[in-house]
Amino acid sequence: MRGRFPWWIVFLGIGLALAAGGAGYVVVTARKNGPRWNNLLPAARAKIEELERAAETQGLAVMFYDGWRSPEDQKKLMANPAGVTKVTDPLDSHHAWGVAFDIVFKNTVGIPYWPADNDPRWRQLALLGRSLGLRSGGLEWGWDFPHFWLPGFEVAALKRDFNRQPLAFLQSRGVAVA
Repeated sequence: MRGRFPWWIVFLGIGLALAAGGAGYVVVTARKNGPRWNNLLPAARAKIEELERAAETQGLAVMFYDGWRSPEDQKKLMANPAGVTKVTDPLDSHHAWGVAFDIVFKNTVGIPYWPADNDPRWRQLALLGRSLGLRSGGLEWGWDFPHFWLPGFEVAALKRDFNRQPLAFLQSRGVAVA
């Protein structure tokens, strides 16, 4: 046995990384499938692609992490004691309406990670998003740097105009809701 590489350690590490996703989030690099991607407005998906390409040209290794969230998913985040969201109504999140998404950094093997809030790359990414016409949680609120959304979609108006039915809004915009 001497001299053989212990491959089981590699496979164990991969398994642990995948299991760490929990709560409906899978830690893999192929995140652009399923309802979190498909239930975004086409304009949001296009902006994600544009932001990723522009970030790459500036030397930022980023990836799409999260997009559309059902009200049930948003409630889980609201109940998280770590305080990952500050909304008190699940429909107050732009994610529920398919117009918001989160972009995070990725390491050399493509696993998502979140540098410290004061890492200058967050501000660089936020300013890049703004230059592409996006709104940025980091720039507008001073926190939530991964969060971007399309301008022109105010939650209060969406809730009123679509009777608190985000899926009706998405369907009215041509999204085949999954």
